Amino acid sequence: MRSLLIRLLFCLASATAAIAQSLPEGMEEIGRFNVVIGEVPESFIAAHIPAMGKSYVTARESAGFRILNVAGGSLEKDSRLISILIGPFTGNLPETASFELYDGPSVLAANVDTGLRVTLSNSTLGEDGTLEFHFEGKAVPAERTSDGVMVPIDGASPVSVSGTFSGFIPAAE
Repeated sequence: MRSLLIRLLFCLASATAAIAQSLPEGMEEIGRFNVVIGEVPESFIAAHIPAMGKSYVTARESAGFRILNVAGGSLEKDSRLISILIGPFTGNLPETASFELYDGPSVLAANVDTGLRVTLSNSTLGEDGTLEFHFEGKAVPAERTSDGVMVPIDGASPVSVSGTFSGFIPAAE
């Protein structure tokens, strides 16, 4: 599952530079992040590419559990990508999620590998696919090992992260 998510993030990251300028033809905005990293505000756009069947917001089901991946490309800086992984869960959205911010080769993470998570609040997932949530917590600068595990960088201090997402999960095509 992790390798599938990593491949999806790298595919989506290739479109991030275009999103920083404006959405190219064939891409539709399906959501927006308003985020504060440390004390710096930044906005990210979640997009959908109908012709390719690709989306920055996805829902998967496996063995009775749901997993949501909500990602967006930066409006301010090329090659920055945010990803919030919610789940696995059944019923209501859980109270925590994984957070990753990719900036070229750098990663700021609060995930299973780093031992940190962000807290979710004001979360709603509508029958029609609408999705809204607030998140906050601490993330740590990390690097990927050769076997794909993310490990905190020695001596790096955690950074406060918070924000909101409002958008929707596109219907399966």
